[in-house]
Amino acid sequence: MEYDTPRSEFCCRLGYYFLEKGKFSQAAFWYKLATELPAPNNLWAIQNHASRTWLPHLQLGLCYYQMGEYELSYRHNKIAQTYRSNDQNIINNVNLLKELLKINDL
Repeated sequence: MEYDTPRSEFCCRLGYYFLEKGKFSQAAFWYKLATELPAPNNLWAIQNHASRTWLPHLQLGLCYYQMGEYELSYRHNKIAQTYRSNDQNIINNVNLLKELLKINDL
C-alpha cells in the first residue's frame, strides 16, 4: 500500500487471513473492497479474474452467514452464482439460505 492502492487479489488474501482467524467483520471489509476495485490498467500485471468476480462474493456470503446476516449472505451467493452457475457449492449455499429465509421461487 506504500506504492499503490490495493488490488483485488491483495484484498482477497487479507480477507482470507481474517476469515481463518474467525474475524468475519474484518474479512467482509476486505472482500467487499475487492468487489469495488477496478481492474488494473497495467496489461503486464498478472491478474486473477476470480478475485474481482465470484470469489469475493462467495466469501462475503460465508462471512455474512457466520455473522447471522442471512439476507446479505443470500445476495452475495446469488451474485457469485451469476459467474459460476453450475458450481454445486454455490447452489447448495443458495438453497440453504432460501430455506432459512423462506424464499419461494415462483
